[in-house]
Amino acid sequence: MSGLRLDTPSPAWHRARIKAKRARYAVEAVSPIFGPAAAAFGRALADVTEVLGSHQDTYIAQHLLLELSEKSDGPTAFMLGRLYAYEVDREMDYRDEFVKLWPKVRKAAKHSGLV
Repeated sequence: MSGLRLDTPSPAWHRARIKAKRARYAVEAVSPIFGPAAAAFGRALADVTEVLGSHQDTYIAQHLLLELSEKSDGPTAFMLGRLYAYEVDREMDYRDEFVKLWPKVRKAAKHSGLV
């Protein structure tokens, strides 16, 4: 995950989401054994997977909007283009949010005793 940058292509962000989900489920499975610090790590991973899931939703929306715009007339295509731009902005917002959350995940991981 540390290799992600704001300009990293979207498919890499999706792969990071898949890895984060796997880690989250593993941590949640063992947190009853390892205690509150492990549970906190699981919650931090849940926050990250939520953000990365929303990021993926915007990526998919962008592709659907592009497909629709290719089949649309002028005014409709224009509005679809505006929606597309909105989704691009949202995608960047989610990347910014991830960058803010990731240090919390690393800190929770360190305190969990699991890594």
